[in-house]
Parts: sequence; C-alpha cells; structure tokens
Amino acid sequence: MIPHVHPRAVLGATLYIQTPEDCGRIKFIHPNLAARQAFYSFKDVDYNYKSYSFVPRPGMFIAFPAWLDHAVEENLSTTDRISISFNIISDDI
Repeated sequence: MIPHVHPRAVLGATLYIQTPEDCGRIKFIHPNLAARQAFYSFKDVDYNYKSYSFVPRPGMFIAFPAWLDHAVEENLSTTDRISISFNIISDDI
C-alpha cells in the first residue's frame, strides 16, 4: 500500500463496479502531520482519526481532494476488483 496524491488535480474520484470480499479498502490519511505522530495520544473519535478507510461496495462513488494522501490495499480476493478512477484537473491552478 503506497500513499500518494494526484499533482495538478483538483479532485480525485473512484467508482466501484465489482468489489469481491477482501478486495482491499481505500484509505485516506489525515493531512495534518502532527496528527499522525506517535506522540498523538487523543482518543480516536470521528474527527481526529490518523486515517480512515472505506470498504468498497458496488456502485459506491468516492470523490476527494486530490492533495489528500490516500492508498489502496492489495486485493486479497481471487476475483478482480473493478473500479473506474479519474482526476479533475484545472489549468487555472
């Protein structure tokens, strides 16, 4: 799983078509570096997770800021995970 961003893009998006069990989650990583440090000791609640993952389901559409670190887990299923991913890019940035 390699965290990455999409340079020059405004938004990244994925539409999931086929999502067998154990096909891998998409993970979004907190953008505040201090929030990801080992000394960060606050209890995890909805607004302060170090990262947050979604289990994909067929028909699920996820859009996110392209600057947000994210990664996709390996597909451990014997069936292909099928998704359509794309970026929205603006020449005005």
